[in-house]
Amino acid sequence: MQTLVGHEDHSYFQEQYRRCQSITETIAGHSSEADDLFYVVENLYEDRGVDDVKPLSSSTGIVLQPQRKEAEHSVPNSRVHN
Repeated sequence: MQTLVGHEDHSYFQEQYRRCQSITETIAGHSSEADDLFYVVENLYEDRGVDDVKPLSSSTGIVLQPQRKEAEHSVPNSRVHN
């Protein structure tokens, strides 16, 4: 598992873990409360393969948005219910 912190349309590597369960701390920001920050948690898997069979690999990830976000960075109607 690895964690990344994102800003606008890109993300930066933070930490990598080699066990099934991990705890990571989030950061408050890097310049102001108006930053468009988010977190990415990505899981990677690769086995060793066997004989003439190549290793199997896969990855999946999720984007975690902060509970509070400046209006200019939010997705329109993302929390509006009619």
